[in-house]
Amino acid sequence: MTKKLIPALLVTLSLIACNSEPTTPPVSKDPDTRTSNSQTCDIACGCVLPEVGHCSEHIKLDGKFWPLEISGQDLGKMPFCGKTGLRAKVEGTLEDGKFVATSFAYADK
Repeated sequence: MTKKLIPALLVTLSLIACNSEPTTPPVSKDPDTRTSNSQTCDIACGCVLPEVGHCSEHIKLDGKFWPLEISGQDLGKMPFCGKTGLRAKVEGTLEDGKFVATSFAYADK
């Protein structure tokens, strides 16, 4: 009896699957872009981050360090290098794997 039931079940499931409407999950227009309101975050030089390993500016958002680009403001050459416990008050957008700050100011520790 089981040998006859399995093929019948497979045919039935095939017919149901062929007649159902395909569904597609909703997709965000730009999943790599998030805007932040003003917040105070840890900042660090990439040379102290094992996943980076070279000097560059990074900011910690949502528990992860991201490359930091500051729009319209020059902090000078390697401003975070050799310094610990730095924090900054920032506003900006997380886009294309980096945080682009539209507002940046060092904050008290």
